[in-house]
Amino acid sequence: MAVRAVFAFVGAVVLTVIGYNGLCPGSSLTAVRRLQETSPSEAADGPGYTKTVGLCRGGQTWYHSTPWDCSPGSLDAAGCEAACDANPDCGAYDRPDQVGAQECCLFRAGSTGQGSAGRACFLKPETSNSSESASATITTTTTTTTTTTTADGPGYTKTVGFCRGKQTWSHGALWDCSPGSLDAAGCEAACDANPDCGAYDRPDQVGAQECCLFRAGSTGQGSAGRACFLKPETSNSSESSNTTEPCLCVFDIDRTLTGRQNDVTTCPRNKVMSGVHDGAYGSGDLTLSALAAEGIKNTFCGQCYLGVCSAGDAGGGNSKERDVLLDEVLKTPLYDALRAKISSASWWSWSNNIVSPLVLGSPNKRKQYSVESIRSWYQHNGIDIPSGNVYFFGDRRENIPPFAHLGLNAKEISCASRDKQLYGGSRMVGYCGATPEEIVAEEGVVNC
Repeated sequence: MAVRAVFAFVGAVVLTVIGYNGLCPGSSLTAVRRLQETSPSEAADGPGYTKTVGLCRGGQTWYHSTPWDCSPGSLDAAGCEAACDANPDCGAYDRPDQVGAQECCLFRAGSTGQGSAGRACFLKPETSNSSESASATITTTTTTTTTTTTADGPGYTKTVGFCRGKQTWSHGALWDCSPGSLDAAGCEAACDANPDCGAYDRPDQVGAQECCLFRAGSTGQGSAGRACFLKPETSNSSESSNTTEPCLCVFDIDRTLTGRQNDVTTCPRNKVMSGVHDGAYGSGDLTLSALAAEGIKNTFCGQCYLGVCSAGDAGGGNSKERDVLLDEVLKTPLYDALRAKISSASWWSWSNNIVSPLVLGSPNKRKQYSVESIRSWYQHNGIDIPSGNVYFFGDRRENIPPFAHLGLNAKEISCASRDKQLYGGSRMVGYCGATPEEIVAEEGVVNC
């Protein structure tokens, strides 16, 4: 027990030092996640927890709207367990299924392994059988609303779950957790003091010290353990004006939306698209990066419009690669609706004649001009996106700094996996490609 206490303390310190990055907008998550063959484990990789095979999936989301919180970072199995023990909302953790691995992601109750090889999901003893009860709780609470005058939201309308809506803050995310550790009264005061705040959410328990603000039109989405309080004058405003400034996420293709062809050993979260050829930086089957395989819509970019800016040709005219990118990867509600309304939103353009948001043949170190032209295309079609709400994500290191000249945001990705063979071993380009955790609304230009 003394050893367990030490690990619990270490886990708590790790979470404090990192700032629980997974819980706030602009955080930079650095790890990963993953199913069914279960067995109680007393091995070094999960003592006292029930081990299931694969990435943890199926549980409640954290309030940054993803199932995982990888903020604990590089921890061994005991450290990861201690981090989960120290967090009352943690119901499971996952990590690589190998001794000595230094990686840790936490999940909420109801999670269990989804079956992927090479990953293991460990269920906290008291929540090992809670997947059905957690999902049932969510199902039965989705429509609950009350007007409350208790200490946890006086004068506000209480709804169940995380606040969710359509309007985003200027950094592109739905939430603003900058108020930090506030009690209910303090969180309400912060919302009252901000004219753009229409709601706040926090843990549904007396004495909790946590506060995130949301814009008008937000309401609870039904998850148990969380409550969304609607400001009185905006309580019935879910159909109110969606006047927030829109955002735009633009992605490179090769080694950003894709990874090294056919290598899912080095990159276990990547997905091979058998029979779809990819000739960029090698040759083989098109292999989607973790971001492309798990969904752009599950990042903050899920609230944004989309674009592509690549130096390559996406497999050439009428290629299967282009079909996969359009039909399976470039998916968000806003972009899907735009494609249904404007045919050119699905066209592929060349950088010398940009007539769509999907741009190919854009020279390295000059991609910022193509991205600005994509922004102009949106403006021409009635969607005015401020330059500060434009985010470019690419793996090639030299392409990131030039974006500063136009006031556009740009972030290098595939930071944990770089190609050690190309360009004389300079690691100029990525290897596995982007992960969902790297897609955050960071301002300015950010290299690895």
